[in-house]
Amino acid sequence: MNKEVLKLKEAPLFELKKKAKGRYNIDLSQAVPGWSMPDEAADYATHLLKDHKDNRLAFYTQDHGLEKLRKSISKHLNNRYHSNVSDENIIVTAGANQAFYTVSATLFSPGDQVVVIEPFYFNHVMTLKLHGVEVNNIDYKGETLDIDMEELEGFCKTKNINAIILVNPSNPTGKVYKKEQIERLVNIAKKNDLWLISDETYEMFSDNMTSLISYVDYKKKIILGSFSKSYSMTGFRTGYIINTNDITSHLLKAQDCQIICAPRISQEIAWYCLERLSKSWLEDKKKELKKREDVIRSIKGDYFKVLSTGPFFAYMKGKDKCDKIIEILLDKGILVAPGSMFESSSETQNIRVSTGNVSEDVLKKTVEIMEKL
Repeated sequence: MNKEVLKLKEAPLFELKKKAKGRYNIDLSQAVPGWSMPDEAADYATHLLKDHKDNRLAFYTQDHGLEKLRKSISKHLNNRYHSNVSDENIIVTAGANQAFYTVSATLFSPGDQVVVIEPFYFNHVMTLKLHGVEVNNIDYKGETLDIDMEELEGFCKTKNINAIILVNPSNPTGKVYKKEQIERLVNIAKKNDLWLISDETYEMFSDNMTSLISYVDYKKKIILGSFSKSYSMTGFRTGYIINTNDITSHLLKAQDCQIICAPRISQEIAWYCLERLSKSWLEDKKKELKKREDVIRSIKGDYFKVLSTGPFFAYMKGKDKCDKIIEILLDKGILVAPGSMFESSSETQNIRVSTGNVSEDVLKKTVEIMEKL
């Protein structure tokens, strides 16, 4: 057995749900959209399946994905962030998780050191450790959840760091980092010649997002994206990698060893959503999420304090350690994710609530229960 695999704990959400089996009827633990994929996109997929002999639906695409999808991704991002990304620097992947795995396998060797910003996305840390990478956690500043830039700069001065890894908008907190914070990260990366990797899976849900892609002058940056949440197609597994440092051929070596290419039907659906789907569909979902955000922010009582909300998530602090909070809520039939999944300390009192999972009414019921604690 691979020694690095043996060192890893069980996949956190799998372990959480296994332990909580049969004890909950409201699931706010995993980020799963609480609505179906667009009907128009499903109709398009049905049409493709009927004509599969003519459209080569069951065949491979190019390793880096359908050209028309890569061009659509490029157009979407360049229009949104005034960037200059070429479709030649885009690789379509089977979701953002696989995208990160490919990046990690390409950039890092065993013993390399990287910095992850807390609260972190646990699959990033698992992937890095699987590749023998030493992970350094940079803490956040109190209840603001802002990045501790002074600690980060100190780390980069005293350790041989290879990369900084960020999730923006944040999973687990929902926080959208301010432009000044992103600029400072870019400056730190420039000063220390570091790779800067930004997982921007939830970018379509934010109207005040500063994407790393807009910093056209810094070449050692990689942006990860996904269509899983934007178009409620988590099971179709479609995402992408953007690099601006001409390492596409190296990334494709790693991708070819995993999946060769993302499934063609998934790429076709993603293309349809970007090019043909009415813009109102996504706008309506953003409005729904904002209502749920308002519901969770309205919570009263002394037990919970809302630290941050945003696309799909709320990060909350309770009166007890997170493990005890999980048990208390399970006794009420509610499953949330403990902050210890996303922080290096098991003593944290924080929890993640996936507000995008359920309807506004179910979330109101949840808040009523939480207010009574």
